[in-house]
This record gives sequence, structure tokens and C-alpha cells, in this order.
Amino acid sequence: MRQRNKSKFMEVNFKGEINAGGGGEMNGINEWLNAIGNVGFPIAIAIYLLMRFEKKIDVLKQRVDQLGQAIRDHTIGR
Repeated sequence: MRQRNKSKFMEVNFKGEINAGGGGEMNGINEWLNAIGNVGFPIAIAIYLLMRFEKKIDVLKQRVDQLGQAIRDHTIGR
């Protein structure tokens, strides 16, 4: 079994930021390769997609709230 270097292990904090070895958001190819090497490709991709979907879901929620308010305003105005 391969041993993992805990200082380089990929962390996900509650803000949705991914940190590899304590250094900011994952933007560089080396950070992605390090994360893939530590947790595996499927896990790294799943985390990436969850972060992307979270942003899109937040925007979608805002739009649904706006639509609900517009419907209420239109219904009350009659």
C-alpha cells in the first residue's frame, strides 16, 4: 500500500475551497496532479464538479427566488 504525505494531502474546507498542502485555491496543474496522486482521479474530479455545481446552484436559487417574487407581485396586483 502506498503511503501518503499528510502535509500534501488534499483538504476541502467548508467554504468550498480546495487546498493542497495549505496553499490557496487549486489553479495550477501541479496542484491538480498532486491532488489526483493523493486521492485519486475520481475523487479529485468529483470535488471539482461539486464546486462548479455549487456556484451554479446558488445562481439558480437566486433566479427561482426572483421568479417566485415576480409571480407573487403579479398575483397580488390583480
